[in-house]
Amino acid sequence: MGFLKKLLSKLKASLYVLKKAEILQNVVNKEIGGEYDNLCHQCYFNERFQEQQVEGMLPDLSRLRISIYLGGALGDYIVYLRLVDELSAVCDCDLDLFLDRIEFGEFIYGGRQNVTIVHDIYNNLFVSSTAHYDLALHVDHGATLKHINLGAIRAKAPDFYHTACKIEEALLRNELHISDQHQRESVILRRAKFAGDTKWSLLSCGGAVDMGGMYSNILLDMRWLPVLERHALTGRRYITVNFGADKNMGGTAQTKLLPVSTLTEFIAAFKVANPDLLVVQTGVKNSLELDGADRYAFDCRLEETAILLKNSLLHVDCEGGLVHLASQLSTPCVVSFGPTPSYYYGYPRNENIVSPVCGECMSVIGQWSKVCPRGLQRAACMAAITPQMLLERAEKILKKSLPTQGLEPVQMTLRAAVQDVRAGQRVCLLAPLGTETSAAAQALRKKGCIVSVYLPLHLDSEICQMRSVLKKQGIRVEYGDAFNTAAATGSFDCVLCRAAGIGAELRDFAQKECARLAAVDGQIVWYGAESI
Repeated sequence: MGFLKKLLSKLKASLYVLKKAEILQNVVNKEIGGEYDNLCHQCYFNERFQEQQVEGMLPDLSRLRISIYLGGALGDYIVYLRLVDELSAVCDCDLDLFLDRIEFGEFIYGGRQNVTIVHDIYNNLFVSSTAHYDLALHVDHGATLKHINLGAIRAKAPDFYHTACKIEEALLRNELHISDQHQRESVILRRAKFAGDTKWSLLSCGGAVDMGGMYSNILLDMRWLPVLERHALTGRRYITVNFGADKNMGGTAQTKLLPVSTLTEFIAAFKVANPDLLVVQTGVKNSLELDGADRYAFDCRLEETAILLKNSLLHVDCEGGLVHLASQLSTPCVVSFGPTPSYYYGYPRNENIVSPVCGECMSVIGQWSKVCPRGLQRAACMAAITPQMLLERAEKILKKSLPTQGLEPVQMTLRAAVQDVRAGQRVCLLAPLGTETSAAAQALRKKGCIVSVYLPLHLDSEICQMRSVLKKQGIRVEYGDAFNTAAATGSFDCVLCRAAGIGAELRDFAQKECARLAAVDGQIVWYGAESI
C-alpha cells in the first residue's frame, strides 16, 4: 500500500511539472505573439525575436551579438547607459537589453538604433538565451559574465577581441560566489570603498571598457517642450525639489528620504533668500505636496520631467533616480546621502551632503531600504541633515553659475571656423559624424587642440569605424546634441554646432545649451553643411 502511495505521489508531481511547463510555454508564446505588447508597443518584443519564435537563432550571424541583463531601477539604468553606449558602438553590432522596468528602459535606451529592448520580468528570457550570443553580461553592481565566445568575437569584430579578452579575465578574476543579493552587495560596497571604486568604475570590467566619465547623453525629446508652458514656466527661473524615490518591495517610503519638515523649511528659507526664483516640486500623481512650492509637476511623463530638470537652475533631492537624471542633463544637484554611500553613487559636479550621523548602511541587512538597521523609527542619518545645510549648498551653486547671456553664435563655414581656432584651445563639435566632421576634428587635433565630438544617436558601420579612428588619435567621441550634452558647464573655448536642421522654434534652447558649454570668454560658431 505504501508503495502505491509513493507511486501515485510521483505521478502527481510529474503531472504538475508538465502542467507548469505547459503554462510557461503558453506565457512565452503569448509574449512572442505580441499579446502583451500593450505594455510597450514600441519595444516590448523586437521583431527579430518574433520572427524566430524562440528558436534561439538570430538573423545575420555574421554580426557581433551582445546581450545584457539590467538590474535595478531608473537611477541604475542611467548609470548603465555609458556601458551600453560603449559596447554598442564597438562596431555595427546587435545589442539586446533584457530588463523588467520597461518604461524606464524605453525612456533611456529607446533612441539607440542598434539596441533592442526585451521585457524580461523574471530574468528567464535572458538566462535561457545567453548561449546564443557572443557576449552575455548580467549588470548590477559591476558586471557578471554569463557567456562569451572569443572565437566568434575574433572572427566578427577583430578590433573588439582584445577588449573581450580583458572583460573575461577581469570578470572571472573578481567573480563573487554569493547567491544572496544583499550579502553580495555588502561585500561589493566594502571592496569599492577600500579600492576607491564607484558604481561606474566597477562597470569598466577592470578598465576594459571606457567608463572614465560618469556622464552619458540622455536623449531629450523636444516634442515635450510644451510642459514648460503648461506649468507657466516659460521664461521663468526656477529650481526643482523632489520628495520621494522608487517605491521598493514593500511599497513603503525609503529610509534615504529626507523628512518632509526638512524640505518644507528649506523651501521657506530659500524663497526668502531668493524671492525672484520659483520652486517646482517634481513627483508622481500621488506625491505628497510640500508646503511652499510654487508649482507641483506631478502630471508629467519622464520625457517632460527631463525637460523640467534640464531648465532648472538646480535640483534638491536625496540620492535617487531624478538625481542621476538631472546630473546627466548637467543640472547641478544638492544631494543628501544617508544609507547609500556618496563614495559609490556621488557625482563630483554636485553638492553632496554626507550625513554627519552614521549612514552608509546599504545592504547591512536585507530590509535596509525600508527599515533603519539601528531599529530607529526615523533614520537618524537623514534627520541629521538640516534645512540650513541644503540652503548653503544651493546658494553655493547659484553663486558659481556661469552667465550665459551675451554669448551670441557667430555664423561661418566649418572650414573658416577650423582655421579661426587657435592652437591648444578646447573645442567641441556638435554634429553628425560624417566625412566633414571627421576631417574637421582631425585638422583641429593636428593644431594641438583638445577636441571633443558629440554626435547624434545614429550608428552604422561607417560611423563606428570613424569613431574608432578618431578615438585612436586622442579625440573624444560621445553622444550628444545641441539640446543636451553631458559635458560640464564652461568646458570649451570654442563650440562648433551644425545648425542645419535645428528649427527656428528650438534655436533659443540650442543657443542656451551652446552657451552653457562655452567658457565665459569662449566662442560659439553655428555652421551649415559646408565641407572644410
